[in-house]
Order: sequence, then structure tokens, then C-alpha cells
Amino acid sequence: MTQEGGQYDAESIGQELRLSLSEVIESIPDCSMRPTDIARKINVSRVMISRMLSALRKENTIELLTSIPGPESLKTLILAASIAGVEQHSSSRASAAVNDFETMLKGKYGTRAAFNAALSVNQTNSKEKFEQSSRYQVYKGMSQILGVECKLWVASAVFTPSKESTDDVCVTSFFGPAGMRRLRPDVPILLEYGRPVTNRFGQNTSPLSPPPDMQAYYSNPEAVMSVCEKHGEEFTTFSPQLHSKGEYYDMVITSRVLVKDYHTQKNGYGKRGRSVFPKVPVASMVSDLVIHKDVYSQLDINLKVYKTLGKGTAAMGDVKRVSDIIDTGDQFVNLGFGLKELSVQEMPKYKEMVEYICDFNGYAADEFRVYRLQIQYPIYGFQYLAEFDTKQ
Repeated sequence: MTQEGGQYDAESIGQELRLSLSEVIESIPDCSMRPTDIARKINVSRVMISRMLSALRKENTIELLTSIPGPESLKTLILAASIAGVEQHSSSRASAAVNDFETMLKGKYGTRAAFNAALSVNQTNSKEKFEQSSRYQVYKGMSQILGVECKLWVASAVFTPSKESTDDVCVTSFFGPAGMRRLRPDVPILLEYGRPVTNRFGQNTSPLSPPPDMQAYYSNPEAVMSVCEKHGEEFTTFSPQLHSKGEYYDMVITSRVLVKDYHTQKNGYGKRGRSVFPKVPVASMVSDLVIHKDVYSQLDINLKVYKTLGKGTAAMGDVKRVSDIIDTGDQFVNLGFGLKELSVQEMPKYKEMVEYICDFNGYAADEFRVYRLQIQYPIYGFQYLAEFDTKQ
């Protein structure tokens, strides 16, 4: 090993694991390379065998190391193969490679999680897999702690010109959970919604009549809500009775406001935007900006993801919150004109709902450009802030 615990060392160990473990598997008497056959011949878990074979097939050595079973599992496999008849020199070579792997893990990184995190940084596939797995663990953990899980969080908006003035814009927002399920009877699930009518420059919006109820586009029953009181304060809670694991609910609601002088800078600040903050842990989040061609002819969206910690949500242009920005790699994607690409698996009638809102505001679907942000397992407590210029 030329660099103790270093990148070159990891490459060397990975290559030796590939060669020696492949030799062990291929040396099992009267055995094919099929996972079920190997597991039966040496009496070990088929899942572990499948995972190891999958790792050994990866061309990238770092991806092999971040996906292969841990040292203890590999030692068990080598011992079982020896008992099944693999020759001593093959099992000894593999055991030495596994020992080097274990020494590197414990000596340099301490834990397998730290090892995977460190080595995944410069490996696109490994990084995406590691981050996706980490997001999933956060989602499952927070769901169990808070007593609620949700398939989809919708946080979208349709932007149309005002019928009276091209400088004013009607913003129709539709947001909320779809496929939400209560997990625990002992934890109150707060779902407070507010309609933003002010910003940091003072009130510059006015409420409009929203479209009729969105229940026609639900895939599940309307969420069961109740009001509870605690310490003299009233709270709205999601409170269905727990009967079966298949009881899911939807609660996507709308608001419409008229924003005055939408394209005008305020106090020298030239940004508009929207902030997304899921109220419950969700498996998927979709945020579509459905923008009429006469609102913006083109649009570049800058997505900022903030740790909120104890500071609350961040405002656009707040330089004091720069240190809270996290690079997640998420971004809005331009889906072009029309609404043909708006399907959402978790909410089959989502596209029809957007079409209805556009029509309700008096505009045809082909007059809109769509920008979509879609994230699997967004981190609960993170804020997703989309910013775009007021002048185009």
C-alpha cells in the first residue's frame, strides 16, 4: 500500500478484493455463478451473495468498495467457501484482502458510513446512490418520529397576466400532501397553512377568488382534519382513526392572489420567486412553475436549498443566510411549452388539475412554459427557494 488509507490504497484494495473473491466463488466445487446455487452450496444468505456479485461486476473500483458487503460478511462467506471445498491458497488470499479492507475502514474512516461518504464524493454513481440512501433514511426516521408519511408533496403555481394590466400577475398556487398516512395515534400531526399576502417590502398582493375545490382531482379521500387546543392556542391537525395500513388521504388546496407591478424591482431588489417547505416527511416532491408566455418570455431559475435549523425560513437576498445554503445538485428542468409532460405517478389526475387551473384563469394550455423541480425524499426541514429576475 503506497498511501496508508489514501485514494490509491483504496484502489489497490478494491482490485485485490475483486480478483481474490472472484477466485473463491469460481473455485466452489460443482457450482455455477448463479446466486441461488452459490448460496445453497455454501449455506450463506442469497442476498449477501447477490450483493457481492453485483459489486464485483462494477467496473469502477470505488463503486465496488462502496457497494460490497462489509468485512464480517465477507469473512463468513470465505469461511463457508473453505468448508465447501475451496482450496486454502484461494481462501487465504481473499482473507488477506478482506483484512486490508477492514484495516483501512477502521484506521482511516472509523465506520462504513464515513468510508462511503468520503469515497463517494468524486464518484457520480456512488455519490447519487449514497445520498439517495441517506435521504431515504431521514425520511423513514422522521416519519416514525412524527407519526406521518406521505407519498407526494405538491408545491406548484400557475402565473397568468392580469386581465386589467400586463404589469400585474395572477398567481394561483396549489399545494399540499397527496397519499398521506398517519402512523401513530399518540403524536399530533400539525398541518397549518397560510396564504402569503405580504413580503419584505410590505403588502403588494390582494386575494382573489380561488378555483373551486380540488377534490375532483384527488386519488384518495380528503384528509380528516380536526382542531385541537394546547396551552390556549388552537391548531389544525391531521387526525384520521388508525384502521389499516392502506388508508391514505389527500389535501391539495389552492390560493389566488394578484401581485401588483410584478416585473418592477422593489427597493433595488430585482428578484421574484417561490419557497417550498413540505410540512410532513415526503417520499417525493413536485414543484412546477407553470408560466404564461406573456409573464416571462424566458426564465433562468436559481434554486437555493437552505438548512433552516433554528433560524426559520430564509428570505430572498438575505446575505446572512448564505452559510446555510446546501449544494444538493437539485435543479429546475425546463419542460417546454404545453402541459403534455406534466404527469405525476403518485397523483394520476395532476395534469388534469393543472389544465383546469389554466382554463379557469382564461388561458390555453399551449400558452404556458413549464419548469419542474422533482426530488425523491427531500430532506424534512430543508427549504427550497426558487429565485428569478424580475426583468426579462
